[in-house]
Amino acid sequence: MLRLKWVAMGVTVSAPFWGNSFAQVVPDDWFGSTNSNFDTAANWSGGIPGASSILTFSPQFALPPSGNSMTMDVAGSAAGIDVEAHGFLSGNISIGGGFALTLGASGISMNQTDHSAFSVADITAPLVLSASQTWSIRNSDLTVSGAVSESAGGTSVTIANTGGTLINATLNSGASTFSGGVTLTGGPGTLLILGASSTGPAGAPTSGPVGTGTLTVGNLTNVQGPNLATITLANNIVAGNVPGANTVTIEGGPGGTIILTGTISDPAGGTGLVQVFGRSADFEGNNTFTGGTDFDFATVKIGKDTGLGSGPVTANNSTLNFTSISPNLISPTFANSTTANFSGFSPGLTDPSITANSNVNFTQVGAEVLIDGPNMVNSSMNFSADSLASIFNMTSDSAGSSNSINLNSSSVLSFSEVGSVKYHGTISGAGSSVSYASDGAGIIDLYGSNTYSGGSTIFSGALVVADNSSALGTGPVMVNGGALGIGAGVALTNQVDLSDGAIGGYGTLAPVSADALAFRAGGFLAGGRGTMGSASGVPVPGTLTIGPNASLTLAGGGTMQFSIMNATGVAGTDYSAINSAGPVNITATAGSQFTIQLVAVNPATGQFQLNSANFNNGTAYSWTLLTAGTPITGFTGSNQFDVDDTTDFQNPFQGGTFSVGVIGNELTLTFSPVPEPSTWVLMATGLCALGAAARRRR
Repeated sequence: MLRLKWVAMGVTVSAPFWGNSFAQVVPDDWFGSTNSNFDTAANWSGGIPGASSILTFSPQFALPPSGNSMTMDVAGSAAGIDVEAHGFLSGNISIGGGFALTLGASGISMNQTDHSAFSVADITAPLVLSASQTWSIRNSDLTVSGAVSESAGGTSVTIANTGGTLINATLNSGASTFSGGVTLTGGPGTLLILGASSTGPAGAPTSGPVGTGTLTVGNLTNVQGPNLATITLANNIVAGNVPGANTVTIEGGPGGTIILTGTISDPAGGTGLVQVFGRSADFEGNNTFTGGTDFDFATVKIGKDTGLGSGPVTANNSTLNFTSISPNLISPTFANSTTANFSGFSPGLTDPSITANSNVNFTQVGAEVLIDGPNMVNSSMNFSADSLASIFNMTSDSAGSSNSINLNSSSVLSFSEVGSVKYHGTISGAGSSVSYASDGAGIIDLYGSNTYSGGSTIFSGALVVADNSSALGTGPVMVNGGALGIGAGVALTNQVDLSDGAIGGYGTLAPVSADALAFRAGGFLAGGRGTMGSASGVPVPGTLTIGPNASLTLAGGGTMQFSIMNATGVAGTDYSAINSAGPVNITATAGSQFTIQLVAVNPATGQFQLNSANFNNGTAYSWTLLTAGTPITGFTGSNQFDVDDTTDFQNPFQGGTFSVGVIGNELTLTFSPVPEPSTWVLMATGLCALGAAARRRR
């Protein structure tokens, strides 16, 4: 940069000759040697500035008494303002006064030539923009507290960090009316502070710190509110300024918050991710940005269903308050002691991850909460209102998990799985109830010591495996088309109403008071394994025990599964067994039979197979299917039973037959093979000999 030298007031000074960014404009250096007035010629190297002047402020020109301050004592104009450090001295200037300074296309420049020291400019006088312009800042702090207006419509301001590690630009006036918008650029270390609220409707403010246009927040830049205060920004916001992925930070200042009522959108050809770090923000706009949100140590309010746009939500050590009717969040992550509060009418969460001591709270009354695909790790979901909560396809947690689902006294939880889930956490709630369902053949394996007391209902398609004696709380259990599995070592004391469904497993069903279990049309009893699945992961047949307070009825249309791994082995180990300490009565008839369904189990893998490797159709077998506490009543003959030996047990029988009998308190299954041909010959020979002897006696 060339500089022309001249002598003024006995002081040798030099003025810059500006190149491309300030073409055809003339620098006018501020001395402040007479007073602080703008309209005093002796205070300037080139006399009172005009529309082509660059107001230059630098310690190399400043003189007493007012070298660091200037007052707009009259209305004035300039092409631009330049604030420069010099020789490791800051270029500090304050521009005050009640008259406006009209600023041209050269805008404001700070430390663009000499950035040896951090410079500070504080403009409290009103500014009138005569053209769109850039405020270029390097290692400096610019504060504009006066109202900024425009002399023609559509005037914009770009605030650019041109290389400083940290620059601050502050717009303090809520009365600014320029309409072309503000663009913040420059990457990390670029901070725009807004010191006042805007006025007017969302998306179309009438005034505010960034005027009435759109605020474009450049990639990796930061916009925040003032300290210890709450402001409202009604301007529309663009989250990013370049194609591709953009990350921006928009938040309140320390101890304050910023309320965003305009629409936050993506830049052209790009996506925007909005961050809040350690601060507070309120998203009240119908936002369309798609890059997601990232909250760390933040307090955030979301007042619209689309307040967080349509991208993924990630929150760590934060508090999120959702107040809209139905926020529908896709794959939110609540981690590291994050609390998410939902107080709207019907929130829906899709694939939420709730981990590391986080809490999700639902407080709306009379709503249905839909939670699809949650993944919980040492965290909780809490329902504190009278509502229906539905959890679909939960991801299995692990042993030792401290997960909890907490219901209030009249909440109803619906638990539905298409596949298989293991839940080691707890479900609590005095008076609350839980239903279990599946659209397919879902398995819900409960390991927690649950305390809900309103009862459980198991609907069609669902297998609920109790792997804890308190897995189904303390209330009654209705098996309504589904299946109840009892894990090994588990003693389930709930009353069970078997209206249409299955009971099986490896543990003990021991109701504390009289309980009648009638296995009729749709009723299904499986001792040990059965095709209901394997409780506790036990891959082999076992024994189901039923306590003395339960009475069993084997009625027409009911089914008992009998699993065989080793036909000649031990009951409860090689083939399934049922021990019922109470009475057993048979009401099935020849016209309405009770089915005994055979199931073949592979001894090597414990999996089902159609042919049993350890069954010989030439050998006679007799197995005890069920042992009762008292003699079995109601047996009139094997024709009360139908033995299904073709569905899950397809060994060839070569004419052999199965039959069912009762011996005292045992229900038995017998296989009788067809005798070998040689046996038939011997029998025939014997009969002939007996006939001849009879004839001789006659």
